[in-house]
Amino acid sequence: MIQAYSTAELNSSQQRAVEWPLSPVLVLAGPGTGKTRTLISRALYLIQKKNIKPEQILAVTYTNKATEEMRARFRAALGDKARDMTIGTFHAFCIRVLRENYDVARLPKHFTVADEDCQIQVMARVAPMLQETKDIRFLLGRISASRLNQDEARHPLSALEKQLMGRYQAELRRNCLIDFDDILFITWRLFFENPPILQQYRDSFRAILVDEFQDTDRVQYEIIKMLAEEHRNIFVVADDDQSIFSWRGANPKNIEMFRRDFAGDSCIELEENYRSTPQILEQAEHLIARNSRFSMKSLVPARDTGAPVRLEYFQDETEEAAFIIREILAQMNQHNVNGHSQESAAKIAAQPEIGIQTARQILSARTGLATRVTTKARFSDFAVLYARHSIGENLEREFMKAGVPCQLVRGRSILDHDEISRAIMLLRIIHNPKDQVTLSNFIEKMVDESTFARIEEFQRREKLPSFRTALDGFRRWKAVPEQERKAVNRVIGMISNLSAFKEESKDRRLSTLLAQVLAYLATNELSALLSEVNNLTDPYSCSGVYEAAQKLKWASVTAAPILIVGANEHLRFLASQLVQRAIQGCQCHPLDAVEAIDYVKLGRELTLAKRNGAEAPRQGEDNKRWIEPVLIVLDSVSFDALSAHGPDRLSIIYVGVDYPACLRWETAQMQARRAQTLLLNPQEINKAERGIEPSAMAMLFKLCQGVAGLEIADFLPNYVALDIETTDLDVETNDIVEVAAIRVREGRCVDHFEVLVKPAKPVSREAEAVHGLKKEDLERAPQFEQILPGLLDFIGEDRLVAHNGYNFDFICLNRKIQEAGYKRLDKRRFFDTLPMAQRLFPNQGASIDALAARFQIETGQRHRAYDDTRCLVDIFERLKQENNSRLRRTSHEALLDIVALGMLIEQGTLFDSNAILIKQGAQRLRASSSTILERLAENFPQANFQSIISTIDNLAAERSETGIVTAEQFGLLSRFDEIVARFDDLPLEEAIENFLDFTSLYQQQDGVEDRNAVKLMTIYAAKGLEFRSVFVVGLEQNMIPSFYAVRNPDPEQMAEQRRLLYVALTRAKEQLTLTVVRRRDGYEQEQSLFLKDLNLVRNA
Repeated sequence: MIQAYSTAELNSSQQRAVEWPLSPVLVLAGPGTGKTRTLISRALYLIQKKNIKPEQILAVTYTNKATEEMRARFRAALGDKARDMTIGTFHAFCIRVLRENYDVARLPKHFTVADEDCQIQVMARVAPMLQETKDIRFLLGRISASRLNQDEARHPLSALEKQLMGRYQAELRRNCLIDFDDILFITWRLFFENPPILQQYRDSFRAILVDEFQDTDRVQYEIIKMLAEEHRNIFVVADDDQSIFSWRGANPKNIEMFRRDFAGDSCIELEENYRSTPQILEQAEHLIARNSRFSMKSLVPARDTGAPVRLEYFQDETEEAAFIIREILAQMNQHNVNGHSQESAAKIAAQPEIGIQTARQILSARTGLATRVTTKARFSDFAVLYARHSIGENLEREFMKAGVPCQLVRGRSILDHDEISRAIMLLRIIHNPKDQVTLSNFIEKMVDESTFARIEEFQRREKLPSFRTALDGFRRWKAVPEQERKAVNRVIGMISNLSAFKEESKDRRLSTLLAQVLAYLATNELSALLSEVNNLTDPYSCSGVYEAAQKLKWASVTAAPILIVGANEHLRFLASQLVQRAIQGCQCHPLDAVEAIDYVKLGRELTLAKRNGAEAPRQGEDNKRWIEPVLIVLDSVSFDALSAHGPDRLSIIYVGVDYPACLRWETAQMQARRAQTLLLNPQEINKAERGIEPSAMAMLFKLCQGVAGLEIADFLPNYVALDIETTDLDVETNDIVEVAAIRVREGRCVDHFEVLVKPAKPVSREAEAVHGLKKEDLERAPQFEQILPGLLDFIGEDRLVAHNGYNFDFICLNRKIQEAGYKRLDKRRFFDTLPMAQRLFPNQGASIDALAARFQIETGQRHRAYDDTRCLVDIFERLKQENNSRLRRTSHEALLDIVALGMLIEQGTLFDSNAILIKQGAQRLRASSSTILERLAENFPQANFQSIISTIDNLAAERSETGIVTAEQFGLLSRFDEIVARFDDLPLEEAIENFLDFTSLYQQQDGVEDRNAVKLMTIYAAKGLEFRSVFVVGLEQNMIPSFYAVRNPDPEQMAEQRRLLYVALTRAKEQLTLTVVRRRDGYEQEQSLFLKDLNLVRNA
């Protein structure tokens, strides 16, 4: 439903801005003045009052997080029409332009964006004289600042810096990479050099909205200027008092340029602050008034008076951290909804002698799950802000000691995690094979240090420009130790096989491809289910699960309701949450048996009334076409009620533990009434997974995994399996003596090619002993050049499958093809079963003989090409089955918190603490990213979950063995799954590009997760956020203001540091506390000179 444009929530200044004519306007909006609401309202006004279509609006902001917030607000206001708007950061918009015009922009089709780590690696290659990462970062920053604001560079690049910049850009191009600055420059150049393309985008956007305009650089301004200078319908929101990103190229002078080029005197100021108390705003105004400002706007508080701003002094950072933790606990207690503790915040905070553990006891140890479930106050209401990351790291240690949940926002957070960064690297490599920088970084992570050093030395000695060429040469170098050769071969096989998987997966989702990537990486650190895979039950091995999964999948496609029916209201709520999260697009409702019967009867009556021409349902009633629901029944009591009193033809899936009794009922009652009933048996689940007692919740989880399995299409159903026999084992010089190939369609052999070949060199004794082919056997055989046309014709366009092919068959075959004067086969057409077998069965035999024995496959005459190929086909089909089974068994790991909580409620004291689903799920329930227990408590406020909470805490405390994924690791996995899911609706190639672009542009602030934890972050990362209570830590000279600003004669540096502190102060809504320590990191400190500006300074 589209929200109608309304001025009800707008003040007079906001309304004036929103209803400004279709001409340029500059809106100067201070912190907390409702600028986002104003911008959203402007879009609604344009759409509903000025007849501008959503697809004709371009909305640009500064951060990915702001983009997501803006999209969410537009979705709430415009519904599905919000999808038609173009909303994003400058970089995201420009990447879209470049992808749409890559050929004209002179870019390769599959270019990728070099993230910060990649940029550092590239610069390290071309500037070996820079040994320290900080020096490389400094040079990159210099180059970026110079490029983005060339006309105003205070310190121009030196001749050497310019030379290094040229080398750096050339190295990027060699690897089909562009960096962040290139995204903007190439877009600007594209528009400047190609007026028709510029005109196309001008015509596309009749209105442009720009948020955080003060953070734009000169190139971004020029791009916006070019797009808007014809229609001039541009709406810009800025605040020069919050310009803090000059080190990224941000140029607040763009505000003046905008007024010169567009707005003139068309400027509206938003001054009514809805966020902070008068006390907070007064201090912020004291501070910022010392700056030379574009506008002398003054914030007017809309809130009532609040607590005074506090300034606290401490001897060192340990004392400082103890105070902050104690104060947070006190404020949490003050907001306790249930009033279990009567101590006031002041009583606790005023007693420095009270230790952290004592404070926790005073608060009834309510800092963990119990607090999350029983209080209105949330840890996420608090933030600790600082200028240096080292402060955050120290605070994180102290918070963890105290058991207070916190989130340290640093770097790229989740994407910096080793396992996830490897997965992203691997995806980049298979998407852009020319990216040698990422390939080198990936190999360095996947092999030991000595092996990687040897590879680099080999590349230098052989003077090979390509790392991939060096890698191929290294693994064939005879001096390489066999163990190192195998390690490199394993990684090359992984990359090559995943490239083949990607090429064969055009109709699959990104999440399916990344699941395969993570499986190849064997990320046991993140995936506990992967480490337990041999003890897990394949959902399709349980009777009826495949059919039930198809029924649920069809329900989600047809929008048929899924009703969760059970006697226990807590359990059916959790079951509905599980199904809703697991099955995209489904409509799931928890009901008891009577409600379910009434639901179906009412729906059928309404449908019958419509068919008979009766009066249509009244307003408020469901007027949509009735679709029969699918009922998932959790217990025999509900099943009995449906059997005895329910209407005919109910579609039922029973997952309860009383399987035999329900089987009798189904036979006696439901069949007689033509019900479509599927009875699933929880006892078929492995006891190691579910525990001693069967569980309906575990069975439902298996069913959800079964639905996920439907997305796993059969990989490579059509291919040609190949095997060759040779004169010897030297892949550089040997000759082929026998070739066999079998064509496979949908897993069945449909044709074969088999031929002996006369070699140009004699067969070695060792080879003859293996395959048994002698000189006389080959004397009258055709030569390879004679059989090659027939072989190539047989292969056609199919993918070739061989065992150990990357190290032998494919190398020999391609060399012989080239020697015969033909074009080599594309490596992307190859697939090797050896790396696949090694991944599925690590540290076990992976030869043809070992695999044939494992799968009980007849080998025939070993080392003769046809029999080996026939055996290979059977092995490959079994390997694919095993691979798909593992994907099913390990799917939906992010939902284990819901499963474990349901099992604990369902089984009560009979739960098995050693059950995989429970022991792994308990860790996840303790993660601050898991909110299922809180949602359960919110839906059932009268219930007492204390015993469940105690059980979860005890279970998690008992588990420290290898294989238990920690609570925070689970948070990473869940967050990564959420990010990937955003791109699942796109075609795979587009999804990969958008996902890789997103990860490359991922910013520190994007790591701020919506979870119940105190946020520890730099002031820069806090820009645009707000918190009920804020602690600004480190008000010391050389910290705020920075060492550089204190010693720099440029007054603008000090002015920006003052703006930085202003941003920190205005993040607070109700309470603001500033801290100073006399000794930090072992060094004496001097209090910040800004304290005098704040009028808070006192004798330390």
